[in-house]
Amino acid sequence: MSEEIVEFRGAPIRMQERDFLLEMEQITGKKFKQIEKSDLSDTMYYILEESSVVNLELNELQISQIPNSIKNLKILEILDLSWNILQELPESIGELINLKK
Repeated sequence: MSEEIVEFRGAPIRMQERDFLLEMEQITGKKFKQIEKSDLSDTMYYILEESSVVNLELNELQISQIPNSIKNLKILEILDLSWNILQELPESIGELINLKK
């Protein structure tokens, strides 16, 4: 079963992944940037490969929760949640089998 590809900020992305990014924008009140490689000067961005999020940076945003829908980022390899006020992570984060760091 193929997942529907939609456009988000000018780039093709799987719809469920776009929905997670939109949910995080609502939580933070900020907008994501899509970039090509890591940018240490930015605190909220993602990197796509083949329409999937492989790197997600959510640092220094004072967020206290991550939605369960993070499980929809099935190809995610890098997740940075540093300098937030998270008390716990959703159990669904365990479904991110490609997560390396």
